[in-house]
Amino acid sequence: MLLSATHTEKGQEVLNLIMVDDKIPAGAKLC
Repeated sequence: MLLSATHTEKGQEVLNLIMVDDKIPAGAKLC
């Protein structure tokens, strides 16, 4: 599963792509 998240850094929008193992149950805390 691929998660994408955008955040603003120094006025620029940055896109983060996070690869998540499909074995992790949905809703599990990642951090």
